[in-house]
Amino acid sequence: TLSPAQFKFVQSTLCTLRKQKDTIPLNPPVDYIALGIPHYPKIIRHPIDLSTVDKKFSASNP
Repeated sequence: TLSPAQFKFVQSTLCTLRKQKDTIPLNPPVDYIALGIPHYPKIIRHPIDLSTVDKKFSASNP
C-alpha cells in the first residue's frame, strides 16, 4: 500500500511520462487489427500500455 505522498508521486510521474514525445506510441493500446498484425495477441500475451497503467493505478487510489 502506498502512502498518499507516494501515490501522488507515482501519479505525477505517470502523467509526465505520458506527455513525453517518445512515449506517444506507448500511450494507447495496440490496435493489432488496424495495424495488420493479427498474430500480435499470440506473441504478446499480456499487453500493457501507459493509458491502461494509468487507469489501473488511478483505480487503486488509497
